[in-house]
Amino acid sequence: MRWFSSIFVALFLLAFVSCEKKPPLISFSQTDIDLGTMATNDAIHTYDVEFTNEGNDDLVIQAVFPSCECVTVEGFDTITSGGKKGAIHLRYNFSIYPPGDIERSITVTSNSSDTIRTEVFLHAKLKYAD
Repeated sequence: MRWFSSIFVALFLLAFVSCEKKPPLISFSQTDIDLGTMATNDAIHTYDVEFTNEGNDDLVIQAVFPSCECVTVEGFDTITSGGKKGAIHLRYNFSIYPPGDIERSITVTSNSSDTIRTEVFLHAKLKYAD
């Protein structure tokens, strides 16, 4: 009978620990994104920045701020359930810049438990059209 109560207590503790709530935690697949090389006359593209909510509670993205007018936020998943993936949809127009290396960023504001602001960098190399 003693072993039965020990097994019952162990199962109860396992169920309690597995139901433990973890606060939302945003995790980006990349925070330093290389967009590659592109010609200045063909430098208008879209890109989806993917993330995962590593917590159990809902992750809420309040805002996404681009660092310049050349990056436009076309939308994002506002609420992402625990363990699920989401995305921030961007359009960038680097054709206004001369050839060379370019770095821009977006700042994501959320209720993530580790930080309320996360910066994601976009890198590209612009070249003259052939």
